[in-house]
Amino acid sequence: MIVRREMELRDTKFVFVQTCFRVKAEKEAEIKEKEEKSEEFGKAEEFEEIERRELIYDYKSCAGCGICVDICPTNALELGPVTEIAAGLDAPPVIMDVEKCPFCGMCVAFCPYNAFEMLLKGKEESRGEEEEEENEESEVKGKGGGNERGNERKEEEKERWKSFLELEEYPHLASSVRVDEEKCLPCMLCERVCPLQAIKVEWSLPKKEEIAPFDEKRKGKIEIVEEKCNFCGICTKFCDAFMLLEREFSVLEKIPFAELLIDEEKCDYCGLCEYICPEEALKVSVSVGEKEPADKLREYLSVCGIGRLNIDENACKKCGWCEFVCPYGAISVEKPFEGEIRLRNLERCDPSGCSICRDVCRFNAWFVIWEDENEETNGGKSEEVEEKKRKGRVAVQPAVCILCGACEKACPEDVIEVIRFAVRHTPLPEAPWREQWSSAISRLKKKMRGNEGREGASASQAGEGCKNRRLYLPLRFKYSGSC
Repeated sequence: MIVRREMELRDTKFVFVQTCFRVKAEKEAEIKEKEEKSEEFGKAEEFEEIERRELIYDYKSCAGCGICVDICPTNALELGPVTEIAAGLDAPPVIMDVEKCPFCGMCVAFCPYNAFEMLLKGKEESRGEEEEEENEESEVKGKGGGNERGNERKEEEKERWKSFLELEEYPHLASSVRVDEEKCLPCMLCERVCPLQAIKVEWSLPKKEEIAPFDEKRKGKIEIVEEKCNFCGICTKFCDAFMLLEREFSVLEKIPFAELLIDEEKCDYCGLCEYICPEEALKVSVSVGEKEPADKLREYLSVCGIGRLNIDENACKKCGWCEFVCPYGAISVEKPFEGEIRLRNLERCDPSGCSICRDVCRFNAWFVIWEDENEETNGGKSEEVEEKKRKGRVAVQPAVCILCGACEKACPEDVIEVIRFAVRHTPLPEAPWREQWSSAISRLKKKMRGNEGREGASASQAGEGCKNRRLYLPLRFKYSGSC
């Protein structure tokens, strides 16, 4: 068998191709002789392709976490200048030596960002050449030459491309996200905060005009009970009189809306919003006329419902933002790794001058706790106070971190240490390569760096003093299974 490897570029994707050939119906001695004599392999017509593997690396999808580099069994992958890339350099975070690559698929199986993809094409094992030839002869004799299309179709089926992740004989990451439809309304919160836009709400909620046409004769008053409103946004989908004011959100201020506004010129005080609000945060009183009965709306919702949540599994990286923001506990996320983040050498960290960890994180899990930011003197801010305000320390929100390690690899001051205790993956099958894959998974479990690691503060400890203490629970995710 002869193996040929090559590489090509397709937009932002590097495509590495491995093609395996064999000589048609030749004895081993004759094959070896032909290989030695053939100066230019491409001209040898007696060779046929038996398998092709395309390894596709999309460097724009890559976060530079280095997981693929850590598990590569032949050291074919090397981490690029990830610190500079996090700062804005347009370059691939991972570099491959295609001559070293065995096209084993480990990088594909364990990349949490799906930056790698591998497609396989090969001829299926036949029942034997003699039996196949006999079948072809009988078909030609029975049907003449009219069976050529059928034979071509069979060849196409034999050479159909398959995705590596579809092969059950190899393990891969097995994170998941589940929605409890009994608890989910749905609402607009998770859709708005998803950093990868993997969540879409499919609304079946009717518009207010379909249930009760606008009645300009009705007069009244409407108010919002602010302490009850959680900005779910259902009222805005039901009636055009409501509007949510969006704002920049973060792990410290996770609600993506600042205020619910009412345009009373569009409100006819029908009172149906009271019925549709899940938190009873809307109050409507009528001075002229009567409220609309909710029977028609109730009947409609009993049949069609409010809507449903659609999650794109390919786009979703199981960061946990949806679970973090959901006020009803309707979403549960199983992350790919279990572990924690520890902070070391904090005296080196200058969050006012460096934002690498915040820039490299796809899920905005990192933030800064500034010291003395509210201190004032004599009604103004002195130069000393301004200097203090620029001092701070980084912290991380465990609920929206997947422990990929991109922040650790990019940090120029060696402040961050990512520790992984376990890896969630599909079962390891009984196969000849089981030991190699088990070893690769073990390399994903990163321990503390000796005694020095124990001196560092965990990310939860680094955040003590924040008003919202629950943001700093230890970074330990639920895990079931073994590896």
